[in-house]
Amino acid sequence: MAKGNVIVREVMKTNPVIVSPDITVQEAAALMKSHKVDSCFIGSEKPLGITTERDIVRKVVAENLNPSDVLINTIMTTPIVVIDPFASLQNAMEMMGKCHVRRLPVIEHDRLI
Repeated sequence: MAKGNVIVREVMKTNPVIVSPDITVQEAAALMKSHKVDSCFIGSEKPLGITTERDIVRKVVAENLNPSDVLINTIMTTPIVVIDPFASLQNAMEMMGKCHVRRLPVIEHDRLI
């Protein structure tokens, strides 16, 4: 099947890690480690933002901040670029390139899936 015919739902990862905006970067990093993922969403079913390992390195470690003292919502990327599960994979790839993002949260009925 050509990638123009594949939809996002067919290739997306499920069970995203969602954390409260008032936890620390250290707590979020521990959750990311335990779930074996490199990013987490901040908020609830409708995410307020996203934080990645790269964000933690650049915004906390490289700034010599203590991850136990920094709240995750202060380093999250917001607003986030999202996509519908029925969009084509080609559309998702183009959006990621245009918006310069490596992760594209999938939202259905205002809910992160």
